[in-house]
Amino acid sequence: NAALCLNEKRIMSGTQVGTSLYFYPDREVSRAEFIAMTMSAAGINNVNKIEKTVFADDADIPENMKSYIGAAYDLGYIKGTLVDGKLCFVPMKTITRAEAAVMLANFMKNIDMPTYKPVFDDADSIPSWAQSSLSGLCAIGVISKTENGIEPNAKVTRADAAVMLANFMSLK
Repeated sequence: NAALCLNEKRIMSGTQVGTSLYFYPDREVSRAEFIAMTMSAAGINNVNKIEKTVFADDADIPENMKSYIGAAYDLGYIKGTLVDGKLCFVPMKTITRAEAAVMLANFMKNIDMPTYKPVFDDADSIPSWAQSSLSGLCAIGVISKTENGIEPNAKVTRADAAVMLANFMSLK
């Protein structure tokens, strides 16, 4: 249902092969793909076209995603990461659940997160910078626990992203 919802809203689509549309749910999602989809899910579609972002790895950012990434940075939804002392976005790296949670939480600043903190079996593997985002988003149902805990370092698949973004949109 999440994939169908995002397809209908033109946020995430499948690949047309002959007369069939394939979703490829197990394919991993890059950081650039995730932020572009999140911007669309948040209703931020009319972004100014830009040629260059502030990131040192700007050349690695796909042209069709530069405007979304630049706007997300300008709006404070992303900050980037330091790589060899330079601010980078690392756009083609597969996004982790922890990174996705922080990005989504940044879009949800106006939503009150409950003070309830879920307990995770793998809590010791949650990076400090992602603890409040993962806990808050799990408590409000945007991100779900797995049978192994919250799995903060697990790579996000298209199926994972679809569920997260559909849940995100239901709260926005």
